Amino acid sequence: MAVPNIIHFCYFGGRPFGLVNYAAVKAAAIVNNPDKIHFHYDTEPSGQWWMKAKKFCEPVKIEPVEEAFGQKLTLLSHKADVWRLKKLLETGGIYLDTDVICNRPFGPLTENSVVLGEEKARGKTVGLCSATILAEPGANFLKRWLDGYDPAKSLWRGFRSSGHDLYWTESSIKYPYFLSHYWADEIEVIPFDRFYGFSWDKEDLKRFYETADKIPEPYVYHLWSSSAYDRYLKDVSEESVKSGDTNFSRLVLKYL
Repeated sequence: MAVPNIIHFCYFGGRPFGLVNYAAVKAAAIVNNPDKIHFHYDTEPSGQWWMKAKKFCEPVKIEPVEEAFGQKLTLLSHKADVWRLKKLLETGGIYLDTDVICNRPFGPLTENSVVLGEEKARGKTVGLCSATILAEPGANFLKRWLDGYDPAKSLWRGFRSSGHDLYWTESSIKYPYFLSHYWADEIEVIPFDRFYGFSWDKEDLKRFYETADKIPEPYVYHLWSSSAYDRYLKDVSEESVKSGDTNFSRLVLKYL
């Protein structure tokens, strides 16, 4: 079995659908030439960039995710974390966050059962990033991962975050990293430099958003909007991208 060439995005509201999100959808279509792009939402986005993005994807209305094994999910990011695992277990495919810009075709990576990229910050591995997941339907690794949310089945303590707290990324980033050491045959882990290229730490963000200094050519660029939105993404416009000369503006300009 292989990873189906179908791309899934998920949008549970929150920030407006903007230029960067449009670039993510268009880049996915151009770089990976998928059979389909499904854009899942509980509340449909609006605005000019969403209208442009709809040309490249199939909008799919879904029900909101409110809990995981009895634990209420309060953050939109946690709702998306659970939703993506359930969806990929059901259908397989390629999941992308709406701030992930494809850069190189996934190609042979789709021959694996599950693929995740390493997440680093300040030179240290912090886990496996769930912003991009390649998976075949019913993948064993995803079953183990989703079971990690259940206190009765988890090898830790189940999902226990109530917001931006000590456990915020425990289930989505740290737990799959833990599992990868015990079930390495069920997952292909791609080194950080090859998969994501730059991190969310302050110096990496500055190099990407403020300079044109050479950076790696990874499979995807994750724009790390949770860390970069207020400073770098909130007021991005077509004009600011066209007038800029940074790694960020050069990347996004390809898809305007």
